[in-house]
Amino acid sequence: MIKKIGNVSEYEKREILNLYERKSGLRELSITLNNPDMSEKLKNILYDKISRDMNKTTGLYEEWWKQKSKKYNWESIKGKSWSINFETNEVFIK
Repeated sequence: MIKKIGNVSEYEKREILNLYERKSGLRELSITLNNPDMSEKLKNILYDKISRDMNKTTGLYEEWWKQKSKKYNWESIKGKSWSINFETNEVFIK
């Protein structure tokens, strides 16, 4: 079941969109670590950088949702998560 629970401003949408795109980019970057032509040393260096950045970005992403849920008093249901339609700025629980 998907239920609309609110909207965010254009600015707020851009904030979470930037974080979402960064997480996606880091996931894509991590795929390059499977390159057999890359040295183990370089793989380890990149892995550490990607991991640190992913941890930081994930923390910011989760904090954004926490702050906005408090600001807008969004409904929360155990086992469900919020999502956003980046075209309409609508927020859903699913």
